[in-house]
Amino acid sequence: MKMSRKRVGILSKAVLLFGFAAMCFVFHKITCRRLFYQTTEHPDIWATNNLSTNQSLFKPFMGQTRKIELGIQCTSKQIEIMSSMNPVETSNCPSYGSWYQVLLNDSAKEDVHPTVVMSIGCNKGNDFIAAMRDWSGNRTFSPENYESASERKFGKLPTACTLMRTPLSPLKKKRPIRGFCVEPMPSNYRLLEAMMIEMKYIGPVKLIQAAVSSVAGVAPFPDGAAGDEASGLDVPSNTRTLLVNVTTIDDIIWQEKIEVIDMLSIDTEGNDMRTIIGGIKTLSTLHVRFVAFEYHQVGRWSVSDLQDLIDIFDHLNFDCYWTLNSGKLCRLTGCWHSSYSAKRRWSNVACVNRRNNLKSRALKFRS
Repeated sequence: MKMSRKRVGILSKAVLLFGFAAMCFVFHKITCRRLFYQTTEHPDIWATNNLSTNQSLFKPFMGQTRKIELGIQCTSKQIEIMSSMNPVETSNCPSYGSWYQVLLNDSAKEDVHPTVVMSIGCNKGNDFIAAMRDWSGNRTFSPENYESASERKFGKLPTACTLMRTPLSPLKKKRPIRGFCVEPMPSNYRLLEAMMIEMKYIGPVKLIQAAVSSVAGVAPFPDGAAGDEASGLDVPSNTRTLLVNVTTIDDIIWQEKIEVIDMLSIDTEGNDMRTIIGGIKTLSTLHVRFVAFEYHQVGRWSVSDLQDLIDIFDHLNFDCYWTLNSGKLCRLTGCWHSSYSAKRRWSNVACVNRRNNLKSRALKFRS
C-alpha cells in the first residue's frame, strides 16, 4: 500500500524535527556539563592550575555567566623566595616607598573627584595627617608640625611605630581633599578634636567617634589614656571600659555620601578582618584605590585566617602585599605560604585595586 505524498511529507518533517530536537538536547547537555565542571571546582584550585595573569572564571548567575578576573599566581619557586624574606616579621613598621608614589601619581591623573582619605583607628592622628598631605599635595597638612604641637599640648605620647615614608615628589598641583578620622577611645578623640581645631584642619577633616566592625551597635571599649595604641573591641578581663558606638565602613560611606576612597587605612588592634567585612559593599561597588591594614595574633586575628581575607580581596579585584620595613613590597595574592599562618606577628598589609592598571615594576610580585 503506497503512502500519499502528503503523508510522506508530514513524516519527513517529523523525522527532521525529531533529529533537530535530539541535536539540541545533546548540545545543551554537553554545554551544561562543561559549565558545571568549570564552576563547581573551588576557584582557588582552578586558578592554581592556570598560572597566567588574569585567568577567567565563569559562574552561572541569574541565567547568565559572570566573568571573574583573578590576580597573578606565583610559581612555587617565587613563593619560596618571598617566604624566605620572612615578611611577617619584617613588616611591623613599614616604609612607604616608590610604590606609594606610583599610587599618588596615578590618583592625581584622574582628578575627577576630591581625593578621600579614611583612617579607621585614627589614634593620635599623626599618620592620618601625613596621608592628607600626600594625597592632596597640600603642605598645610604637616605631620611634623602636628606632632610638635601635640607634644607641646599633651606631652610626649607613646608611639609603637612611626610610619616612615621615603621622600616623595610633591604633586604638581594641590587637590581638594576630604579626610575622615574615626576613633572610638574618648581620650584619643578629645586629643584629636583639640589638635584639629588648633591646626585649623576642621573642614576638610571630619572626626567620627566610633568603633568600626562588621555590625553596627554599641560595645564596651577600654577607657585608656591619650595615646594608647593597643586597645580594641576585644577587651581583656579586669579592664575599665566605656560603652561606645560601633559602626561599619558601609554605613559611614552611605552617611557621608562618599563616591571614591583613595586611601583606606585600618588599625583596629585585631578587629581588622571584621572591619573589612563591614565594608564589603563599599569594596565591591565603590572605587577604593588602596587599603592598608594590620595582621597579628591579637583579638579576632587569633581565630581568623589571613589567607581567607586575601582570597576575598582577590575576588574583589585587589592585589595584596606585605608592606616591608625596607620600603618594598612582597606579594601575597596568589603567593600564599603556610608559614604566614604559623608565624603570626604584628605586620602590615596593603591591597591595591587592579582597576588602577598600574604598569610600574614597583607593583609586581616583588619590588
